[in-house]
Amino acid sequence: MRQQAFMNISAATDTRRDVSHSSSQLDLICRWIDEHNQENISWEDLTRASGLDHRLLVRLFQIHKKTTPMAYIRQSRQTLGV
Repeated sequence: MRQQAFMNISAATDTRRDVSHSSSQLDLICRWIDEHNQENISWEDLTRASGLDHRLLVRLFQIHKKTTPMAYIRQSRQTLGV
């Protein structure tokens, strides 16, 4: 299951926490995406797997990756030839 392959990081996410902590959380999310990029990943999948809401996911990706979660998924698929 998708949720089992990913640590629930919702408790660790707080917009008041430091930037490096958010960056490490985003690394976990990106790793999960890379591991599941052959699947049809929806917003519901991302929010459920990460434990984060839609807006916070978008914000983390904007700050740290300069892209959106869905654009990252497309990029991950292209990079890995999916």
